[in-house]
Amino acid sequence: MTSTQQTTVSELVLNYRQALNALIPSLQAARILDEDLIGYDDWSRVCDTLYSLLVVEPIRSSLDPSQQADFDLPCYDTEYESYEHFGLILASSEGETISTNAPNSIPLLHRFTPSNESPRIFDLVETIRVDDNFRLIEDSFESHASPFFICAVPNKDRWRVLDEITVKLD
Repeated sequence: MTSTQQTTVSELVLNYRQALNALIPSLQAARILDEDLIGYDDWSRVCDTLYSLLVVEPIRSSLDPSQQADFDLPCYDTEYESYEHFGLILASSEGETISTNAPNSIPLLHRFTPSNESPRIFDLVETIRVDDNFRLIEDSFESHASPFFICAVPNKDRWRVLDEITVKLD
């Protein structure tokens, strides 16, 4: 029997950040994170697994079955040469209008980082930008306070913007 849950992309992404923050003491004890929250060894595997479980798969489950197989998001904290065929987590202002033709004008979620004011938790979001051909703009890394997150999913020659979604729970 399948049940559903109403949520938003922002809630999924912020829940992911909360999970990372909850793991800090354990990951530091295991020497996977240092005191400055710099990751070692298995840090990327921990991040990727949680990101897949808490963000990617819930969004995928909300899509029509015909779109689910092709849906993918860039891995957390990973730079790609091209973001052309990915769905994108956009860090925007709440209520900001997103073009369904070119969502690349909005910063993309790259990773969470600690701020100088709170150096022991991940409280800032680091974003990147891509150009009109969905290539990474090298000098586009910026840090922001908690923005609002939405997902742009490629849909032929346009983009479908997801904010509120219905997650299917198996």
